[in-house]
Amino acid sequence: MQISGRQSGIPAQSVLIDTNGVLTDYILLNSARLYLFLYNQDEIDLNRQTSINAGNTKVSDLLIDLFAETNIKYVMVGNNIVLMRKDQAIAQQNSKRVTGTVADERGEPVIGANVVEKGTTNGVITDLDGKFSLSVQENATLEVSYIGYLAQSIAVRNQTTFSITLREDTQALDEVVVVGYGVQKKVNLTGSVEHIDGSNLSKKTMGQTSMALQGASPGITVQQNSGQPGNDKGTIRIRGIGTLSSSDPLIMVDGVESDLNLVDPNDIESISVLKDAASSAIYGSRAANGVILITTHRAQKNTFRINYDNYVGWQSATALPEMVSGYEHMVMLNEANRNVGRAEPFTQNYIDEYAQKSPSDDYPETNWHDVMLKKNALQHNHHVSINGGGEKVSILGALSYLNQDGITINTNYERINLRLNTDVKIREDLSARGCSDRRSRWWEIKAAGEHDRPPVGT
Repeated sequence: MQISGRQSGIPAQSVLIDTNGVLTDYILLNSARLYLFLYNQDEIDLNRQTSINAGNTKVSDLLIDLFAETNIKYVMVGNNIVLMRKDQAIAQQNSKRVTGTVADERGEPVIGANVVEKGTTNGVITDLDGKFSLSVQENATLEVSYIGYLAQSIAVRNQTTFSITLREDTQALDEVVVVGYGVQKKVNLTGSVEHIDGSNLSKKTMGQTSMALQGASPGITVQQNSGQPGNDKGTIRIRGIGTLSSSDPLIMVDGVESDLNLVDPNDIESISVLKDAASSAIYGSRAANGVILITTHRAQKNTFRINYDNYVGWQSATALPEMVSGYEHMVMLNEANRNVGRAEPFTQNYIDEYAQKSPSDDYPETNWHDVMLKKNALQHNHHVSINGGGEKVSILGALSYLNQDGITINTNYERINLRLNTDVKIREDLSARGCSDRRSRWWEIKAAGEHDRPPVGT
């Protein structure tokens, strides 16, 4: 923006300084006083030229005339003149500055906590003393958050000073994770272990349980190589492809090596994925590609409950190409050969006879899509569990049945799963638990106070 002024024939003098997008103009309007203009170059039209005959006009009146037909408002403090858009000026008039401190339950300051005006990107972080200062709109809401603490929303209202106490997120810190040699609180965990809740897996409808892990955890990739029922299991890779023997991770179901796809998702309570090399200290070289630990549901004491879950659906081909008839195929193939100067493979007489006599034994016309593919294929799964017991003995039995029909003929797949989990309290300081399914049976006896450990399978 270029300003020219005249007073008694003395031209105005201007010096322009650019500091990180904020421009300042030192403008000498009358050789007596030097004025400092501050503005944002993205908001002020710097190419606008104005010529004003100032005479003995006051600087404030001069600025009124200068910006009369613009969206610019000025604020004059002594020799400093700040230029801004009028809508910004209104917003600043409606804003106020709030200050405060953020501390934990022990009164210690929380350093680096986020304090943000809700619904905006206007925010700051607390300093070394847990203090903050922020300009917000009237009736704004402050959102205060920090890792490991519960977030808080605080209405500003008429307050300008706040003392905020953050509480620890005990649910996340006390979460129990299976780590191979037992269980451990997540707050004390140092290795790379990912916990997946079994309730999230049972919501997905798929024929193979391995596909339920797709997108369930970072660092785990699941690739499906076939859509044939029974062969549509996923290939699991943890942190890429390993180089020692097979690249498949070690699968442990209730402490016994097993096949993930033989476990019904409704039987799974939780899944822990051991990603780093620390798991090799427990399982040896078999854990070089990671370990997936599956914990199934156990029976509850002093209760009796029967659960039934099922889903029914239909599968269909997502997209099929539109096929030509035998007659159209011969006509287009002849045309393609003519275009490149080759002999036509079919004579015109044969094409005419085919058009008149097909379909017949001599001139077959078969739509193999209609013969080999079904428009819809039924898939249904049923799961029944019985949970009961008392103080001494509790038993959980589960039976599931999957029937998946393929869209290609003769590709049906059926699976029956049977699981029996038993917990026995022999005496106050001695207990036993066992599991039986289609492939394995095991029992574990432990004294009170012992850590959970992988059982011995038979």
